[in-house]
Amino acid sequence: MPFHAVHSDVVGRKDLTEKYLKRGLSEKQAEYASLIELLDQNVGKINNALKDPNGDGDFSDDITNNTLFIFYSDIGGLVDNVPLKGKKGSLDEGGIRVPLIFRFPNVIKKNSVSNQAVHCIDFLPTLADFAGVDIASLQKANGEKAIYDGASFARILQGKQKRIERDNLFWHLPGYMDERFSPTTLIQKRIGNAYYKLFYFYETEEFALYNLKKDLGEKDNLLEKPTSKNMKIALKMNADMLAWLKANMAPTGTFIKNGNTVPYPKADAVSKYKQ
Repeated sequence: MPFHAVHSDVVGRKDLTEKYLKRGLSEKQAEYASLIELLDQNVGKINNALKDPNGDGDFSDDITNNTLFIFYSDIGGLVDNVPLKGKKGSLDEGGIRVPLIFRFPNVIKKNSVSNQAVHCIDFLPTLADFAGVDIASLQKANGEKAIYDGASFARILQGKQKRIERDNLFWHLPGYMDERFSPTTLIQKRIGNAYYKLFYFYETEEFALYNLKKDLGEKDNLLEKPTSKNMKIALKMNADMLAWLKANMAPTGTFIKNGNTVPYPKADAVSKYKQ
């Protein structure tokens, strides 16, 4: 069930807005807090409906324990996501890192937490696993095997597995969005217990590398003063990025000045950063 809140126009319910104004919040903050509380109230109504589906006050028909409840945001906040860098529409953590909560009382252990990086493309195989559907064996109407992106993290939620056997995630945005991004490809790679992000910016042909375990706010570009270790990481990540771009025939657009296709990053492009 999609909710408009929290989204612009930020106009809260009058009684809730007044509640937060009395607490000393500014009008803008009070309107925002009002929207958040309204969202919380409505999520609560859904939860109550699961406890008493026909609303007769008899909870013997409670289906909470047999219902997978997911709370998820599509993108980061619009203005400020401290300590994360960036906002809605950017490829920084403030734009792509969002809340994700799964509740399935008979299946998922209460208060369990995972640091596994997942993407919305992983929802289909995950939900199929919970439903007992082997989507790998499904076929299209013409007999071809169904093709899908993503990997199931159902076993992680069940406490049966610690991580997905996938090291890389990719984002490819070959266009523009106001001041938030210009043509960019991003690879996020798991190396040991850390996640690294390598950006490639097509306009400047420059890269940026971040270690999210040590630098969640993406303040320290490791290619500005690269160590031998970080150079090896960047070279490997660029190779993986280039292979993914080619395998998916990812479009990059054309140059305005001559109409030529914008090229992918070169295999040795990271080598220009000196140790």
